[in-house]
Amino acid sequence: MSIDVQQAALIARQNDIFRMSLGSDKSVPGRVVRTASLSVFGAYGILAIMRRVSAHADFTPDNDPYGHHDYGSFDIDLCAPPQKICWRIDLYDQDYRWGSEAPTDLSQTRRVLTVMLPQDQ
Repeated sequence: MSIDVQQAALIARQNDIFRMSLGSDKSVPGRVVRTASLSVFGAYGILAIMRRVSAHADFTPDNDPYGHHDYGSFDIDLCAPPQKICWRIDLYDQDYRWGSEAPTDLSQTRRVLTVMLPQDQ
């Protein structure tokens, strides 16, 4: 499936709304999950990580080649040494079973934002 520039920009806007609201803006439906490995950071650390995810704006052609704003990573210094945190957004059908066949159609697409350590990918 080929996605044109306009579709890529729409997916990026939808992904940004979802990520920046951490799923609380119901206009872009989906779920936010984190891997169990993040529990080592405790409640305060997880809150700091989620704030960084929602504020992420460092998208370049090198780290976002398709322009979808669907992946990011950053270092967080909650412990020594600083740890890399990754996040990604996947687009599923309404049942969260298969990939979405209509990624720009919010009535057919559900997002899953996963926050993890690199080894969890």
